[in-house]
Amino acid sequence: MPETDPVTGYEFSDSEVTEIDNGNNRVGTKFRHDGRWYYFRSLSERQKFIGNPEAYLGGGEDSDSND
Repeated sequence: MPETDPVTGYEFSDSEVTEIDNGNNRVGTKFRHDGRWYYFRSLSERQKFIGNPEAYLGGGEDSDSND
């Protein structure tokens, strides 16, 4: 099952998820929150999520997205 970056909506392929799980930070990064791994294209996206996860998971008021 593909993973989606909760900040940007980018959908990772299974091979990209495997690369990240194996430590390839050129593909992306991950962070564990509430018992689940979340995958991100960059450290800055991961930091946005860490700062306010509920905003990106549907529990917040503003996702800070300008897309």
